[in-house]
This record gives sequence, structure tokens and C-alpha cells, in this order.
Amino acid sequence: MNISLLFPMGEGEASGAVNAERLADDLLLDEAFSFMVPDVKKRRLFLSVVANVQSDPDVPRYRAEILRDFCANPNLLEGLCGELHELAAMREEQQAERSRFYSLVRNTDSESAYVTSSGIAEVSCAAARKTLNKLASIGALLRIYPVQSRGLGALKERVSAITAGERFDELCGLLELTFSADATFTLRVKLNDYARVASYELTDVSHPAPQQEVTGIRRLFSKKPANGTKSAGVRVADRWGKLRNELLGGALHELAELAHAISRAVYDEFVPLLRELYFYEAAAAYVNAMRAKRLPLCYPTLTCGGPAHYEELYDLYLCASYYDAGAVVPNDVDLSHGGILVTGANNTGKTVFLRSVGTAQLLAQAGLPVIARNAAVRMRSGVFSLYAAAEKEFTEGNDAGRFEQEVRLVAEMLDVIKPGALVLLNELFQTTAYAEGAEGLCGILRYLRSEPVGVDYIAVTHLTDLVYMLAGETVHMRTLEGEMLYKLAKVTD
Repeated sequence: MNISLLFPMGEGEASGAVNAERLADDLLLDEAFSFMVPDVKKRRLFLSVVANVQSDPDVPRYRAEILRDFCANPNLLEGLCGELHELAAMREEQQAERSRFYSLVRNTDSESAYVTSSGIAEVSCAAARKTLNKLASIGALLRIYPVQSRGLGALKERVSAITAGERFDELCGLLELTFSADATFTLRVKLNDYARVASYELTDVSHPAPQQEVTGIRRLFSKKPANGTKSAGVRVADRWGKLRNELLGGALHELAELAHAISRAVYDEFVPLLRELYFYEAAAAYVNAMRAKRLPLCYPTLTCGGPAHYEELYDLYLCASYYDAGAVVPNDVDLSHGGILVTGANNTGKTVFLRSVGTAQLLAQAGLPVIARNAAVRMRSGVFSLYAAAEKEFTEGNDAGRFEQEVRLVAEMLDVIKPGALVLLNELFQTTAYAEGAEGLCGILRYLRSEPVGVDYIAVTHLTDLVYMLAGETVHMRTLEGEMLYKLAKVTD
């Protein structure tokens, strides 16, 4: 099993792509992280990981360990990204070189086959040698920094297991082969009972020693080789050239495939880690940005069915977009009850509160710290958001169409939701008749909390009759007014 820096067991759960996209849009995640991660490719990959909610608490703990290592040793993260980026470039270069040799020689005669095999063998051996040297460089980098996390520790051990010892040196020595027109190849050939070639093996490649130019006084003492000196090698007559090309070409082709297999094995195991490191690059950028703004960051306590609360929770989007993040108003919230109704006047922070809770839930389950003084987060089977349908999707006054779409979205969510999820509802059914909207939403909220479903919710609504309809079944929070604008408090009466 290949090592993963995102999942302790190498593979995680997959959440619905549609829901993940809706979450990112509703919570303004792309807009928030665009201030910290300008690279669109890296940001989208990071957000795809964040929105893919993992219910196993060991996954965020595993990632948090690695993120702490990288934040403590930023040069390690930068160095690993650089090394793996070069390794990925080597893979592309090798593929291009191999394709070039196959496309250059299209004839099927033995000489063309030999030339192709010789070229591919040289390219493949050189690429495998560079690949193994790069792996050794990664191992040396990991030995420089003290890592505490399981993930980086496992990566360090894996690279060391490959690169340490005499076998690795022997393999690198084998790949030192170079080829030229005047090279001499030694083959070991075995014949069968019918005097046909049964197997062959390339055992040596030698090159003539370069001749030094003799000048000056050395010319007087230089000696010419004695007449009649002969080479110890056996020269194959031209009429045997086809056999020579077939044997040598076959041996070189096998050597090329062996070298290519070595490179491919390294690429397949280690290049995918580069995409995972993009996640940590974005995560580290987020941590550094929030620290630069002097905002509180904490790795929350993760619970399974236990307490769920935040102390002084800030909204990520406002913190990222405001120059003076200290002006953002934090809120306390206790999610242990299971259902929360949020009411209040327009433009008093209800949607910001909903967004801050949803964002913190995703960040916590992705293994990231949250912007809060203190936090205990209950692990969720999923996070779902349903916001009032955007008016731009309908013609003016088409309230019926908007209501029908919201009903359809609720039905789609109920088809896939699992017990233990968190549902974020923002101003649903605001376009229908007041009494009908309150009654319909009340039924949905009761169903969410019923035993077959068993999910928690936070519902921002203008339908205040719900407070009385659900009395004793939910917690009521209301935005304060006056000097306490954007502050929410639990209503006890």
C-alpha cells in the first residue's frame, strides 16, 4: 500500500460532488481562500479535500499532525514540493523521450530495431538513475528536519528502506550504462538442443579509452604499438549482422523495460504525494495569514457524539477579506442540543453566523485549526447546506418557481443524508405564504431530528412562528441590536 499524507490508511471516503460544490459556494470558501491561495489549481484541489467530509476522527488528527510538522519546519514543506515537482517533470520528460525514439524509427529491419532499442535503453537507464538519485535527495531532506507526525515518519521510513543499503548502490551502478557507436557489448547467449537461441543476457558495455594527443617532448618518448597486435575480442562478420542486431537489440530492449519499470514504480508511488502537498501548502498559507492578523487559532477537540461548542468563533470569509480582521465580531455557540433556530433583523449577522459554523465544521474535519478561542467539534457523517434559491435564476415575481426548486433541493438532500450529519438552512420558503412556509419548514426540521434520520441543524429564518411551533425541541438564538450588532445570544424565555 502506498503512503498517503491525507489518509492514515491510504484511502478515505468520497462525498457527493454536487453537495461539495454547493457547500463551497454557500460558505464562500473559494472567495475566502483566494486571498490566501491565489493559485487556482492548488486552491480548488485544497477545497475539494476540505469539502470531502471524513467521518473517521483519525483522518483529521493524522492531517493535523502533519500540518504541525510543516508549520514548524516551513523549509521542509517547500523542499518536498520542489523535489516532487522535479520528479513529476522527470516522468513527463522520460515519456516524451521514449515516444520520440519510437516515432523516429518506423522501419522493421533489424538495424532499425537495434538503433531503437539502444536509444530507448540509454534514455531509460539515464531516467531511472536520475529518478533514484532524486529519491535519495528526498530521503536526505527528510533526515534534516525532526518530524513528529505519523505520515511524514512513514514517508521517511519508506524512502530510507528503498535508498539505504548496498542493493540500492548496485542498482544505481547498473544504470550507469552509456551507449555510443563505438561501444563494445558483451552478451551471454544460451542455445537449446536445436542450436537456437534460448536466452541472452547483456553482461557488459565497454568504451574505448580516449586517445590523448601527444605533444612536445613527450612525442620523442612515445612508442607505437608493436606490429601484429590483435584484439582479444571476436569480430562478427557482416553476414551475421542480423543475428547480432536481434540478440543485442532484444537484450537492450529488456534492459530498457527494466529501467523504465524502476522509474515508473517510483513515479507511481511518490509523484501523487505532490497533489497532497498542495493541500498542506494551502493549509499553511491559511494558518500563516490568520496568525498575521493576530486572530485566535485552535485545533479543536474532536468528539463522536460528545460536546460541540465554539468560544469566540470568527467567520473565515470576513477575516480573510477585511484588512482589519480585529473588527470582525466573534460569537459563542453550543451545538450540543441538536437543533438551533436563528432569528433577527435583516443585516445583523445571521447568515455570517451560519457560514462561520459551517466553515469551522469543514475545517475541523479536514484536520485544520479553526478561528476560535476554544472549540470542541462533533464528527459529522456529512455537512449539507440549503440556501434560499438565488433570485437571478428566476424571472421577477416567479416566487412559485423558487419555492418549487427549494422543495426539490430538500427532497434531494433527504435522499442522501445520513444519521449524524449537520444541515445548514438559510431562509428557506421565504417566498411562499407565511403560514404555509412555517408549517412546511417545521415538518422538515422535525423530520431531520426524528429517529430514522437523526441529524443536527441550524436554520436561519424569518418565520418566527417556528419558535413557538418547536418550543422545547430546539434552541432559539437571536441577533442583538444596538451596540451589540452582529452578536447572537441564546433566548431563554
